[in-house]
Amino acid sequence: MKILKIDWIDSASEHGWLSTQEVKDLEGLGKCQTVGYFVKETKDFISIAQNRSTDHTHYPFGEIITIPKVAIIKKRELR
Repeated sequence: MKILKIDWIDSASEHGWLSTQEVKDLEGLGKCQTVGYFVKETKDFISIAQNRSTDHTHYPFGEIITIPKVAIIKKRELR
């Protein structure tokens, strides 16, 4: 089973009202790193799972994250 490490940029939001200075002080988007079992890839996204079942159940994957390819900085397969 293929295991991937993906570096990606996350979206960010702020709640409530912000002053002009607070807007200037925003640090931008968060950089993330996710490691997991390959689940699915399309032209637009990659899905990986944090967990996988080893007893061959009908539910082989758990905690799946789907990352848009436009957000991916780097992707590599771990050995």
